[in-house]
Amino acid sequence: MEPPYQHPGAFWPMLQSTYDDILGHMKSQSAGKESRDAQRAIELMACRDEVRAKDAALLRLEAQLAAKSDQAAALQRRLDQGSDGAPRAEGAGALPASALEAL
Repeated sequence: MEPPYQHPGAFWPMLQSTYDDILGHMKSQSAGKESRDAQRAIELMACRDEVRAKDAALLRLEAQLAAKSDQAAALQRRLDQGSDGAPRAEGAGALPASALEAL
């Protein structure tokens, strides 16, 4: 027995409905992906800002270290010279290593 004849036009509403379902699903997935992408972009910008802040803090610490190093060198030069400006004997009046580390 053959199936009853159906007009080809009866197939199109079902096909259109399936197409609309698929298209709606794709759009919702796309919207979800865009939302995740936007959230990820916000997180990346926050990380970038945090890295920049840490980089600036590191630069400040490096500047402080350089200033302390310069102070220690100037203090060591002063100690190496006597009150008359003549250099002291080797090791006389030199700062101990622990004093230099404290600076």
